[in-house]
Amino acid sequence: MNTQFSTPFSPSSCKDCRDAKNLGFEFTMAFQPIIDIESGAPYAYEALVRGIDG
Repeated sequence: MNTQFSTPFSPSSCKDCRDAKNLGFEFTMAFQPIIDIESGAPYAYEALVRGIDG
């Protein structure tokens, strides 16, 4: 898959993510638990990051 960006891509730092107005785009985040089937307890979390339009 070849993704084309409308503007030149430049990496962002963690500070830019904390202050989203500096990013120039919006996104949503969620943490999904990964469950141990035998115990029923979560043992890890998966970070899901998506654009606001899915």
